[in-house]
Amino acid sequence: MRCELYIDVYFAVNAAMDAWILYILRKLLRSGASWKRIAAGAGAGAAAASLMIVCYVMWGGRRFPEPAAALLQGVWAAAQILVPSSAMILAAFRPRCVREFAKELLTCFFLAVCMGGIMEAICRYAGWDCGILPFTESGGPGELTLLALLFMAAGTGFLVRFLWDCAWESRREKERYRLVWLRMGGRRIRALALYDTGNRLRDPKSGRGVSIVSEKLWLQLLGDQEGSEIFRIPFSTVSSPLGIMEAARIDGIQIEGEREIAFPMIGRAPFAVSRDGSYEVLLHEDL
Repeated sequence: MRCELYIDVYFAVNAAMDAWILYILRKLLRSGASWKRIAAGAGAGAAAASLMIVCYVMWGGRRFPEPAAALLQGVWAAAQILVPSSAMILAAFRPRCVREFAKELLTCFFLAVCMGGIMEAICRYAGWDCGILPFTESGGPGELTLLALLFMAAGTGFLVRFLWDCAWESRREKERYRLVWLRMGGRRIRALALYDTGNRLRDPKSGRGVSIVSEKLWLQLLGDQEGSEIFRIPFSTVSSPLGIMEAARIDGIQIEGEREIAFPMIGRAPFAVSRDGSYEVLLHEDL
């Protein structure tokens, strides 16, 4: 079977796909790479891939002994992945150290594998050839037009980025939000807390940090606790430069996965702790 490959078309397709991958990679890594560097990276990757194709055509027909042939096939397969990807990363992001280069390269591999896997699944479902996609103008049975490939790649890239953003946001929420149990008397109430490094409210007398709880949580803990000692603590915010907050000492507060802290102080929030009601406690920075 004879196959004709137009190197200019191969370069253009690779450059377009590399530019799209680098654009998504820049978003995922929060990099400041400019469009010029993205274009340079796409051109470098496409040029490296085209050069490897030319080398394969020139030397691919040579025969080697069996052990050497297997080794060369493995080296060639690794080079087909590493050389264009390394050229893309070096030209687009200019990593400052080996660790940064490895991180960007591995993320690029992960992104390419995700996009390639999704595109292959779509091709198999549609009945297109998954090995070497024949780019034609008509797009007959079992064929995929170049325009369809570009649209499919764009949709796949947006899907991968959406999934990545969801995972990133979920990770940030796990780092910022904590599940806590507040204990007072015979009650042990569970609530979602925000670990707020900006909460530096302290009791002026004892110097202990004060975590802020919502009005609802305060009433559940201390609403009918007769004899509870209530303190008055001065506080200041942007909306309230000078205010007085009620505070009390409860039996304990436990953050999920940690030991219970005995007799912490909580303050009764004179404002909404969260706008949407997603959390009810602002943990002190000391916790």
